[in-house]
Amino acid sequence: MLKVEVFPLAVFCVAVSCVLTANFIFYVILGEVNGRMAPGKQISMLFVSVRYFEVVSLHRDLFPSSRKRVVMTVVGATGLMSMLTAFFMGFP
Repeated sequence: MLKVEVFPLAVFCVAVSCVLTANFIFYVILGEVNGRMAPGKQISMLFVSVRYFEVVSLHRDLFPSSRKRVVMTVVGATGLMSMLTAFFMGFP
């Protein structure tokens, strides 16, 4: 039977939640960028992760006062650090 301690599992769940939240914020940013672009120049949602830096750069140019980029970065980094912490704590 698989024996998993509770605290590393909780840290891993927090990590997954943070990464999913950062991903959701990225797609909100993509929607805002596509809303300002001409229909022929919009960025497709398929394989958009390849164009991550382009989307963030366009969002910075179009919405300079938006804090979504900072929130996405902080939440994503928190998720990655939490995931590393969970694995170092013995999460399978």
